[in-house]
Amino acid sequence: MPDGRRFVKICGVTRPEDAVVAADAGADAIGLNFYPLSPRFLTNDRAREIAKATPEGVLKFGVFVNESADFLKKAFEECELDYLQLHGQEEPEFVKGLMLPVLKSFAVHDEQVLLAVKEYGLEWFLLDTWSKVLPGGSGLSFNWDIARRASALGRVVLSGGLRPDNVAKAIAACNPYGVDVATGVETEPGVKDKELVRSFVQEVREWDYQTG
Repeated sequence: MPDGRRFVKICGVTRPEDAVVAADAGADAIGLNFYPLSPRFLTNDRAREIAKATPEGVLKFGVFVNESADFLKKAFEECELDYLQLHGQEEPEFVKGLMLPVLKSFAVHDEQVLLAVKEYGLEWFLLDTWSKVLPGGSGLSFNWDIARRASALGRVVLSGGLRPDNVAKAIAACNPYGVDVATGVETEPGVKDKELVRSFVQEVREWDYQTG
């Protein structure tokens, strides 16, 4: 985890070269999507290929939706993941029972999400925009005041509709522990734009430097 700086994750990486781009830009982590219905879906073999190409020091998160514990543990080991990122309706007992590093994601529809987060008692968690189409990667933002209030429950990783031109505004609004981006740095689903990735990370680092 970052020491004294805001956590930045580039999610939905589908190509080894984009993992390198994220690392070169100064990102702390990448996300690899294992959800079959996602346009950024990866097989275990492809995810492992990207993981092996990821420079040392960059964390690898596997994005999953309502998978079994056995499936998650197998992917975690085979694909050399550092964290499981769970976007489904995984219950608190299930998450704790995995005995693996987890970043639980919560879809924000309204402030009721705060009650859901509280049930899990997590040190950190991800907030993303609710969508009836896909659990994440919508490119849409939500009311950042909810993320600000959620910070009383743990470290917030903010996602949903972030881009280089609004991430500083988002940080100013809710001061999250970290930020997560996929659509906002792409030319098409799963294909990262080098300059957008660099610009996104730079905007975060400059904000922290100027306000630190």
